[in-house]
Amino acid sequence: AINAESIMLLQSSNDGHLDFKKLKQSYKNLIHDSETLNAPDKTGMLLNNFALEYFKRKDYEKAQKYYKAALQLEKKPSVIYLQRLNNYLKSSFEGKLMRKSALLNSAQKGLTIANNLKNQHYQILFTLLIYLIENKTKEYIQYIEKTAFPYFKSRNHTIFMKRYGKELYDYYVTEKEFEKAVEMSNFLIDVIKIHN
Repeated sequence: AINAESIMLLQSSNDGHLDFKKLKQSYKNLIHDSETLNAPDKTGMLLNNFALEYFKRKDYEKAQKYYKAALQLEKKPSVIYLQRLNNYLKSSFEGKLMRKSALLNSAQKGLTIANNLKNQHYQILFTLLIYLIENKTKEYIQYIEKTAFPYFKSRNHTIFMKRYGKELYDYYVTEKEFEKAVEMSNFLIDVIKIHN
């Protein structure tokens, strides 16, 4: 029942059917229920999803708080641990909530775990995060072009194709690489048409 309600909350928030006050209360109720049932896997999933709602609203402090709580419920090393660690670090980075050295150290640990698990998805995400933390824009863009975007495109991972495609598009426009910008724009329009 908790899984079904959680999915309904995610869909409702994406469709804009629930106001945030009701959404928060629904998440808090479900989190309480899962804790009462002693279901840490469900609690972690709900905390992670709740944090995402704050992240989407650019409330990075609250997102970080709930991502951290979700992270603490997962035993490393696992793909779920990597997902939650990446989310926690992204909210910390976006909100400037951690020192650069601590962020970098945690991101490098995440990359090491991803390497040990041979998980290409999180190897890519942690590499990108490390480039962002180190403020290596050129390397970041090159890595998106040559590795990340082709990988997500080959997996038909719409969310990441849109995210990194838009970053490439913005970069191409800024750098006046208009041919590449038009090509990426056309690709993104096609992706949106197919998946909407």
